[in-house]
Amino acid sequence: MKTGHTQRHFIISYPSIVGNYFLEDTISSGGNSIVIRAKRISTGELFAAKVVSRNYLVENGLLMNFEQEIRVHQTLDHPNIVKLYEIIYTEELIVLIQEFCLKGDLLDFVQNHGICPSSFARRMFYQLLCALSYIHSRNIAHLDLKLENILLDDDMNLKLTDFGCCQTNVQNTFSKTFGTLLYTPPEILLYIEYKPEKADVWSAGVILYTLVHGEFPWKKGSENAIRKQILSKNYVLPSSIEAEASDIIRMCIQYEPDSRPTIEELLNHHWLIYERKREIEKIEKQRKSNFNVILRVKGISMVDVRPTMRQPKAKIHPTLSGTPTRKNPANPVQVGTNKSVILAMIV
Repeated sequence: MKTGHTQRHFIISYPSIVGNYFLEDTISSGGNSIVIRAKRISTGELFAAKVVSRNYLVENGLLMNFEQEIRVHQTLDHPNIVKLYEIIYTEELIVLIQEFCLKGDLLDFVQNHGICPSSFARRMFYQLLCALSYIHSRNIAHLDLKLENILLDDDMNLKLTDFGCCQTNVQNTFSKTFGTLLYTPPEILLYIEYKPEKADVWSAGVILYTLVHGEFPWKKGSENAIRKQILSKNYVLPSSIEAEASDIIRMCIQYEPDSRPTIEELLNHHWLIYERKREIEKIEKQRKSNFNVILRVKGISMVDVRPTMRQPKAKIHPTLSGTPTRKNPANPVQVGTNKSVILAMIV
């Protein structure tokens, strides 16, 4: 048996093999879990295995929360959210087999590289907003947004993970628990009614501040000292931060929750127009690639197709699914005289 330590110093023992996976080295740890690099025995493909102790969850009254995390994560399918592939139950453990993100988390990136280039920070923030737009549209608030819960894949694309604090059917609520103090909005620290989606917006603003400045808005200190800083309605926006990024940070870190923008309003900010345009171009390129693959399979040339390509383009909303849908996907598109092909769009 191997062992790993959670951030709360609880020791989790685990076997070398679980299901169809070799469990290798520990990648990271959370408050109640450890994350291990896993390799599928049959193919050698790499995954991340989130491992928790069933006894620990039961003894600390956390089992229902963890079951909710699993239920929520199972329903999510978005290019900027870590995929959950499989759940394995043993007598002592629950193991979540998830997408493996080779580049680690955004906290390590900031600690290793310091202030992020504006273009990188903009791209990360845009992709984070896309993930939030998706979950908010499904009445889910994350409530534990932080650099450690943002992973990077091989292509340096953002992947949001860890839905252990999430809230479903979002509405005004009270809570004594939130994710991490550094990212917590004042209304939660004051234990007053709050809007979960607006709490996510505050945390997103803190993340952007950290990306473009290399430090948190709050000075280092004890938990009480940081809490007082957050509640003091006083933080500094350095002049070194790009004006447009400063504008977004100022919009997000508003002490009145109702004064904070929605995720959709942030996505329409002029600082993010370039990222939105690039995402649409990427989708269009993928559509054309899918179209050409289908034609090659059917043995149809573009010469046959061009005269019939007069239909209006489908609407694109890159923030929700990353790919467009057609209103009538079952209707074949007539190509040439006696040829037809059905365009299969991946949603």
